[in-house]
Amino acid sequence: RDCKSLDQLHTQYKNTLGYDYLVYSKLPICWSKKHKIAAKEALQEIVGLHDLVKKLNSDLTVYMIPPGWSFPIQNINGRKSEDYNFGDNIVVTTEPLLNFFTKSLPSVKFVSLESLIFNWLKNCDECEYYFPDDGHWTPKLHYKLSEYFNKSFTE
Repeated sequence: RDCKSLDQLHTQYKNTLGYDYLVYSKLPICWSKKHKIAAKEALQEIVGLHDLVKKLNSDLTVYMIPPGWSFPIQNINGRKSEDYNFGDNIVVTTEPLLNFFTKSLPSVKFVSLESLIFNWLKNCDECEYYFPDDGHWTPKLHYKLSEYFNKSFTE
């Protein structure tokens, strides 16, 4: 429960996009009232989607798409911008937010692409899955994910 690390950040940094990512990388007990409200509003949107999909006699699967700074040495330039200020080896996970969604909506299937990509990176020392500057997926990650989705959807 490392909430103290959030409290120790400068007030100026708390007004950046990076701060929101840091907050949601912590357990919900660390989230401010504003962040809890935002997460609950996201849940309401997912519930609405789930209801529409159920009317079509289908199932909803939500894939949590991680930013490049969920992994060391990915999105190496973009992560250092003043909006984020994350060093090369800092890992800012999406898992606590995903767990919050999963526990709040057990009838919806949530899938962590972060854990999937993390496992691929463990087996690839030189893989660049996110472009250095803008953090978008490289063709290599697009290809790996297309293989994953193709296999997932045909099983």
